[in-house]
Amino acid sequence: MDRYRKALTNAIAVEIFIPKRLKYMGKVYSLLEDELKNRRLRPRVLGFSLSWVEGAFYGDRQIYDELTSVIRIIFDRENLGMDIKRQEATLERKVFQLMHQLAEICEGDEEQFWTVRNDIQVYKLLKKESGGSK
Repeated sequence: MDRYRKALTNAIAVEIFIPKRLKYMGKVYSLLEDELKNRRLRPRVLGFSLSWVEGAFYGDRQIYDELTSVIRIIFDRENLGMDIKRQEATLERKVFQLMHQLAEICEGDEEQFWTVRNDIQVYKLLKKESGGSK
């Protein structure tokens, strides 16, 4: 008997890169958790993850070679509506709002904040309801 059903969600993944500093992580997690809990937001956050990578970035005057936090946020494209221009504007506003909030968390210490966007399909395998209590 198959216990799971398939589901597909159109989504947008945004990755924001900031230097890995222990003093930032608690506030970063709180910000992302608040975004996830607020289900009325547009675009709605489906999930997020944090990872760390070795990275090198060229700044205004030098190359920065450091441990980098990658903040991956997955937004629900379906709650953005059908109008493509409006979708783009809403997402852009949200991404820059988050970047500004992260800049505040970083106390203005960092020279640049970078973001990468990918339009994705999220394939999910969801456990079927059993009819009784869990």
